Amino acid sequence: GLAANVSGVAFQLKEPGAFLAMAGMKKDQSLAAGKSALLAAVEGMVKEPPTAVELSQAKTNLLKNIELQLASSQSVALAISE
Repeated sequence: GLAANVSGVAFQLKEPGAFLAMAGMKKDQSLAAGKSALLAAVEGMVKEPPTAVELSQAKTNLLKNIELQLASSQSVALAISE
């Protein structure tokens, strides 16, 4: 693969804006190739935004994770302590 791991964060601010995309590379992986692939993926999201079905699936997943987190008092305590 081009990266050992990838992730992204959309900051929940009052107004939409910043999105942070990250890729973790192993020592034997090409940094230039990983950077190029990550930039291409982000630019691809701008050129071809997610479909209504993909957005619906993402929202359902987020709501499920929130519900699961709220079901655990330990998770709630950790979230409000950060």
